[in-house]
Amino acid sequence: MDSQELQERVIAWLAAQEVPAYLVGGCVRDRVLGRPTYDLDVAVAGEGLRVARHLANSRSGAYYPLDEERRTGRAILFHDDGRLVVDVARFRGEPPLALEDDLAGRDFTVNAMAIDVRHPATIIDHHGGLADLEARVVKPVGEDSIRDDPIRALRAARLAAELGFRLAPETSALMARDGRAVARVSPERVRDELARLLAVPRAAPWLAHLDELGLLSAILPELEPLRGLPQSLPHRIDALAHTLATVEAMEGIAAQLRWQMAVPDGRGPMPWGKGP
Repeated sequence: MDSQELQERVIAWLAAQEVPAYLVGGCVRDRVLGRPTYDLDVAVAGEGLRVARHLANSRSGAYYPLDEERRTGRAILFHDDGRLVVDVARFRGEPPLALEDDLAGRDFTVNAMAIDVRHPATIIDHHGGLADLEARVVKPVGEDSIRDDPIRALRAARLAAELGFRLAPETSALMARDGRAVARVSPERVRDELARLLAVPRAAPWLAHLDELGLLSAILPELEPLRGLPQSLPHRIDALAHTLATVEAMEGIAAQLRWQMAVPDGRGPMPWGKGP
């Protein structure tokens, strides 16, 4: 059984349960885009911990309680090619809990769509996520999207970089206004988002944009002493700009290496521009 088949079986299992359940977040976005998905986020109108535990038991998987307060559990299921992670959470918001409130509290419109597991062919879209996917733009769900969780400022850049999207002007404005509070977010969450951003082929322009918005020093305060630090000739830019330029140059070398390795006969140009 491959990952896709296991995902469909998980959806069918959820549909057979008494509690209403919905696929939400990035897995819905990636399904619409036709991108591979390696995990499922599920929102339920009841006890997420219990549903996750029963799901894990049904397929001899592993179960972990992720967040007791928010009643969120994780089931790790195994297939022929690896594993599938399924996070099951109770609807976000204040009682009485509803899917609409859960989606309204999410970060960006492209992540604020849902699929009822009992009607998997229909996309629930209250915030224009489908239109923004078509336009290839990252927009906030609401005015407080980044204020509510400042890690979303970094996630916006990472998401746009991964998908090849652009940031809506209002997204950049909210990042500049509320994003500096990312300095108070747990280092583990910042590390995870930054690592994913740096893993994309062209992260350098996004690092520069984060700096323009005043966020780079918030997540990497060690860089701030480089700002305005002059260098000896022939350099004409300060040490911080030089550091960002170095990242961009290294990405160019990495792209050339990837291209060379993809040439069937292995005789593409060497990364420094000369043949063998």
